[in-house]
Amino acid sequence: MITCNVKLQGPTDLPKIAKSTKAFTGSDLKSLIEHAGKLAMRRITYPEDCFREPFLPEEVDKAAIKMSDLEVL
Repeated sequence: MITCNVKLQGPTDLPKIAKSTKAFTGSDLKSLIEHAGKLAMRRITYPEDCFREPFLPEEVDKAAIKMSDLEVL
């Protein structure tokens, strides 16, 4: 499962995401999760830092992907 190594927060409707990403390749799904992770990081960092890498370990520990991050397709 593509989300097995990410932290999810709150209710996540993975069947709904699966339906809306039917034509996605594995690479597309990986990119979706990476983008959702960056959106999650945006919530806990300053806006100008949200897409910088690498993130500090304490920032990564606080980040979790929400359903709303996955729905931004």
